[in-house]
Amino acid sequence: MGRWEEKEMNEIKLKGRLVISDPKTGKVLREADNIITNVGKTRALQVLTGQNSSPFVKGTIGSSNTTPSATDTALGSQLDEATPTVSVSGSQATIVTLHTATSNWTVQEYALKTADGVILNRVTFSAISLPTGGQLQFTYYLSIA
Repeated sequence: MGRWEEKEMNEIKLKGRLVISDPKTGKVLREADNIITNVGKTRALQVLTGQNSSPFVKGTIGSSNTTPSATDTALGSQLDEATPTVSVSGSQATIVTLHTATSNWTVQEYALKTADGVILNRVTFSAISLPTGGQLQFTYYLSIA
């Protein structure tokens, strides 16, 4: 690859930011930036170039607080997944999922994943205790810069 092509590729970046809120009150509980995974970057390119038709269609949450890494291929300990509502404006997608606890949960991680299990990103945050029936809203802002 030539020098110009490398520079151009380095200037295009995926960035993600997660906002967790109480869906009843709208109160923001946590905000965090995240890691875009190596497998996520590869899948994004495959989807963009028509090499794969499995986009990121699930918002997933888990209970692991292991530090995220670009080499992650899954959540540490998945609790739930939900189909998001998605809107796109300019170079930013807003991806929203609502999760309802089926037992007492301690939530500490989030990722978007494909139907076949490839994660785009991984983010951890300080623990949120959620009782059975409790709900959390996860709003993920994904941008291309």
